[in-house]
Amino acid sequence: MTRAPSLSNPLDPGASEASKPLVQQSLEDQKVLLGFSGGARSQVTAVLLKTQGIDVVGAFVDFEGSPWETRCRAESWSIAEKKAHDLGIPLIRLKAAPLFEAAVVDPFLHQVLHRRTPQTCLNCHSKVLLPLLYQYSRERGIFSIATGHRAWLREGELHQTGASDDQSAWLAFLP
Repeated sequence: MTRAPSLSNPLDPGASEASKPLVQQSLEDQKVLLGFSGGARSQVTAVLLKTQGIDVVGAFVDFEGSPWETRCRAESWSIAEKKAHDLGIPLIRLKAAPLFEAAVVDPFLHQVLHRRTPQTCLNCHSKVLLPLLYQYSRERGIFSIATGHRAWLREGELHQTGASDDQSAWLAFLP
């Protein structure tokens, strides 16, 4: 098994108070870190934020270098970089291969060997994507994160959208 790099996970219920979100502030004239793949949903999210006067910084989470890499290849970065440029937002590249191996691939192999159904996408979102975005944003004084995922929030609880491609599960690990 690969050893996971040290990464504080604010999505862990036992996370220290220092890693929990600070006071909620208005987003206007604030900087927001946007998980940006270059796909339609992240582009729409960038446009919606920018039209509200919000300073958007895109973050591309890159799995390049992992032997298991399939979805995020170098051409994906090129596409995201072009789309971010077209939208006028800066784009940073967060390298995630070692963390992906330890937090997603190794548990996947363990589950398969024990004839269990692995939850690779949920593990990736809860243990790689969201914590990386959170850590990067905190280190740079950015206290708001956005993604192109869709879900309904009612009375403080996450609900499915009812759409056939509902994505509330990807956000279920937010505090």
